[in-house]
Amino acid sequence: MTTFRDVQEILDRALGGPRLANHGMFWRGVTRDQFVALEVFGLRMVVPGQPGRSGLISALKGAPPFVDIGDDPKARPLASGQDIETISNWIAQGCPDNYAARDRGAVAAEAITVSDNDHVLYWRGVDFFFLPTLSSAETKPHVNRLHMLAFFKWKETHLLGGSATAWADYVALPDVQESFKYVRHHYQRLIEEAYEASQDNLFDALWKFGANLLPPDPQVAIPSRRTMNSPYDWFFWAPYIDMSLRVGDSGDADLRLARAWQVGIAADGLKRGRLVIPDFDANDASVDQKVKTAFEMAQKDDLLTKIRSRAEAFTGSPFFQGWPSPGG
Repeated sequence: MTTFRDVQEILDRALGGPRLANHGMFWRGVTRDQFVALEVFGLRMVVPGQPGRSGLISALKGAPPFVDIGDDPKARPLASGQDIETISNWIAQGCPDNYAARDRGAVAAEAITVSDNDHVLYWRGVDFFFLPTLSSAETKPHVNRLHMLAFFKWKETHLLGGSATAWADYVALPDVQESFKYVRHHYQRLIEEAYEASQDNLFDALWKFGANLLPPDPQVAIPSRRTMNSPYDWFFWAPYIDMSLRVGDSGDADLRLARAWQVGIAADGLKRGRLVIPDFDANDASVDQKVKTAFEMAQKDDLLTKIRSRAEAFTGSPFFQGWPSPGG
């Protein structure tokens, strides 16, 4: 079964060249429903059940208005005839979006096996949603409130001995609550699309991401690994993780991500040496499994305590040169 994720991969390959001056990579950082509702140059990109009326097919063929002014159509890698047929059939079938069932039947979520290439696709989706240079105009302010801006308030309360209420006051702001709901939905959507409810697979993704063990992504202009660029970046996730564990309807999906964050940051410290991880032996041949086992049943209070202790320990890392400030 062709799904929205399959379509995104075809578009990455066919249209995701070095630049798309006018319309950008419109298929990334959106849900299937948002994608189906998209208009580019005033045209519906997808009309479910009607590929002949869907602008996406024109885009794949390099037909106007989807060839940017000044572009040489011959220089742009367009979709193959097979790719176009695949997406046409997907549209004709009503644009199904059931990635978890693709070629896997009724296999239990925990039994699903994924490859490193599956992890690369997951992290590509995360990048297109969360990275400021790639995310949409709608997404940027929500992500900024829940990552960078939230971090400064979180560390003021938890790390700098500042206002005891700075973090709680920030969390209570209506626009922050709105952004939390938005970001939480998309965090959970991306994980569900890639791994269903498999904590094991999510742990594997975070371990390899943190340890810089994933292969290069073939869909970027310069071969690039999907990995955490800076050790500081782990802590820009911390406020969101904190909120997700304290919210009234916090559940299994929130716990899985909070546990996986611990696995990823431990991998960074143990395998890349950029953080202080005193509770495991980096030279242990089975340290990856021991880290995963240590957090597979971790609960909210322990996870919240551990987030703070990881941040405090980071100040002892050779990579620590003072926490970033809002200005840089």
